[in-house]
Amino acid sequence: MNKKDKTTIWKEYFSIPNLMGYFRLLLAGIYLFICYSANSEQDYYRSACVIGISMLTDFFDGKIARRFHMVTDFGKILDPIADKITLGAVVISFLWRYPFTILVVCVFLIKEAFMAFAGLYFMKKGWKTEGATIYGKICTATLYVISFFLLFSPNLNTKIVTFFFLFEIVVMMITLITYIKFYYRLAKQLSSETKK
Repeated sequence: MNKKDKTTIWKEYFSIPNLMGYFRLLLAGIYLFICYSANSEQDYYRSACVIGISMLTDFFDGKIARRFHMVTDFGKILDPIADKITLGAVVISFLWRYPFTILVVCVFLIKEAFMAFAGLYFMKKGWKTEGATIYGKICTATLYVISFFLLFSPNLNTKIVTFFFLFEIVVMMITLITYIKFYYRLAKQLSSETKK
């Protein structure tokens, strides 16, 4: 492997934004460990801080990538994967305290499964992802913010917690419907291009 190849690999997989993505994956594991062994309010505050740091790195990695021309195809895949793993860990962790969170988990898994299968299908057809869409970003941001707030307020009334989770379910459902429409239009577009 020559020097040019090594430089290309380094830029593709080890740019600052991608390192931040790896860091978020590490934070997801740390978060789960803290939550699983939590036995005081301080532990929930610590887990909230971990999610807060993850939220900030998610916010800044894209900005850094665009500002310093570090956008990579690998980064476009790594960033949403880091989001999904982190938020999946957060949603599942709430099951330990709020059993009715199972509804959020189900909707989350359905949405992510659809997006994963649809994305892979169209990538095999030659479509290149441009990264997260605006509605995907809004859905991710609301789940981050709600999770952070609930972790920082471990003694909230169950009705308030239920309201936040129902709100997030609505956001995820709207996002899922929007993605279904997006992929439907994409399928029609690719089909018409194939016929030409």
